[in-house]
Amino acid sequence: MTKLNNVTCTDYLYEHRALVHDKLATVSREINTRARRHDQSSLSGTELRIYKEHFDELQKYPIFDPRRDIVLSKMRVAIAYHHEANDHHPEHFTNGIDDMNLLQLMEFVADVMSQSEQNGIDVYEILPLLKDQYDISNQLYQVILNTVAEIKRLGR
Repeated sequence: MTKLNNVTCTDYLYEHRALVHDKLATVSREINTRARRHDQSSLSGTELRIYKEHFDELQKYPIFDPRRDIVLSKMRVAIAYHHEANDHHPEHFTNGIDDMNLLQLMEFVADVMSQSEQNGIDVYEILPLLKDQYDISNQLYQVILNTVAEIKRLGR
């Protein structure tokens, strides 16, 4: 038996709007929490020590330079810990991006956009590489492209 007995159309629509509002408010709270907590693991302990140790050398090379990869390999302990501690990285999961939810994916997209901005690289240059690296499906890749475009349109 459905719950629709003795419910007017208008009541149903108002209830529907209220339920959608509640779900989106939950998402909004979680996104705000993720924004506040983003990469906190990088700010202390072994992770921070290793980052500080290699930061100057890392800054010498552009993001696509193979010499940068050599520096990153020296940081593998910190990077592995970072991925383990932060679920917006596909490496956090056994099945990579396939195990992520949309909230984690939103933080991932924001992270990629921010890294691109900090390194002076167009995010649209990095996204195809990530598509290959993480074996992102064409459909999800298009959703990511649409999301990046919308964030840029909104001025963030």
